[in-house]
Amino acid sequence: MPDSPFTCPYCGGTVPETTAICPDCHEDLSALLRLEHSHAIYYNEALALAREGFLDDARARLTVALELHEAFAPAHALLAKVYAHQREWARAEASVARARELDPENPAIRRLAEAIADRVTPVAATSDARARVAPRREVSQAFKAGLGLATAAAVVLSLFTDDD
Repeated sequence: MPDSPFTCPYCGGTVPETTAICPDCHEDLSALLRLEHSHAIYYNEALALAREGFLDDARARLTVALELHEAFAPAHALLAKVYAHQREWARAEASVARARELDPENPAIRRLAEAIADRVTPVAATSDARARVAPRREVSQAFKAGLGLATAAAVVLSLFTDDD
């Protein structure tokens, strides 16, 4: 659902954010809403797949989400998590950097960037294996927490009837 009322493309009437049916002309606008929010739908599918461990499928859904809406920070952050779990650190670092660029005030993205940076930064002359282990727990916890879009996408979809 949209966050605020929007204008019906058929009659110009105001459609409240709680419905996909124009109260003036009674047109069903759910297909239009699906198109407008398809990036979030793909993101939520990717989130569910990632939580189940289907990281390649999640990455494919995130690629589509970002093709539809490149400036969607949560998709960049989730893609960084997927790359981190697959130990593709350079890609993880690039994805989280883009997420931070798009949403610099988001504390979850900041923590993810720090966790990935800790893993990417080489540890100088130490034989302590623990110092070289990625903070995978933080990355794993980020999968479980998501970035808060699951609920919003569930509403949109309703229109269309740990490592260590």
